[in-house]
Amino acid sequence: MPKIVQLSRPGEVELVDCPPQPLAPGHARVRTWYSGISAGTELTSYRGSSPYLNKTWDSDRRMFTAGVPSFTYPVTTWGYSEVGEVVEVADGVTGVLPGELVYGIWGHRSDAVVPAGAIARTKVSAGVEPVHGVFARVGAIALNAVLAAELHLELAEGDDFHPQSNVEKMSSGQPLTDEDRWPWLEQLADWTRERRAAGVSTVVTCSALRKAYRDVLRGADPDTFFVFLHGDEALLQERMEAREHFMPGALLRSQFETLEPLASDESGVALDVAQDVERVVEQALDRLRSARG
Repeated sequence: MPKIVQLSRPGEVELVDCPPQPLAPGHARVRTWYSGISAGTELTSYRGSSPYLNKTWDSDRRMFTAGVPSFTYPVTTWGYSEVGEVVEVADGVTGVLPGELVYGIWGHRSDAVVPAGAIARTKVSAGVEPVHGVFARVGAIALNAVLAAELHLELAEGDDFHPQSNVEKMSSGQPLTDEDRWPWLEQLADWTRERRAAGVSTVVTCSALRKAYRDVLRGADPDTFFVFLHGDEALLQERMEAREHFMPGALLRSQFETLEPLASDESGVALDVAQDVERVVEQALDRLRSARG
């Protein structure tokens, strides 16, 4: 009998039986090797503080509002990202074969039936550690989690520091201005400054698009090292459309218009996110370790 991860109530996670899924036309069956738990939605659900379980998600405004919770316990099938082996394909399916490793989202099921066309585009490349496929979809947040664990850093997600007015503005499709960003950047800098004073090294995920924005962050810690994750606009657009976030993909163009890549006098490294995630992590760790001496 297949199993699925269930958040039964705050503080309680179980593996419970779930009915097997029939193999549908155009689909493939995947047996899970690794299943990632998100540090945001799922961990806060474990703690009982997830807005999904305390507020209503407004899909039009792309924000949480007061009201009947969108979900209730027990919670299943959310999923962060999984890696698994294709064990069966439906008749007529091409582009994916039994024995291949793929990554995607299939809700923490030990055995799942997924569209073959989707996983044909998300194969784990030869030579890549399969577990790294868990991080392939989630970009900067996943990379910072890896860096925090590898280098023993305290992690902060920049989105958590935005005031509600910024969230509402982005949710409505309006790009932020400098006036919107300065207080947010100062809060991030204050957080870093406080940790530095306590002797704690940190890593922050945020869109420090302009050099002036990075100067604010650098002012809190002169040893700040920037990992600039860049990529083709079409690729980033595709990834943004696949995520659930208050900032709609339509704002990506405004981000590119604001962006100032790292200057030659800035301490940091630019990494192309089109690479395998294993390579991005490896390069970031190498440069950070060198920078730290």
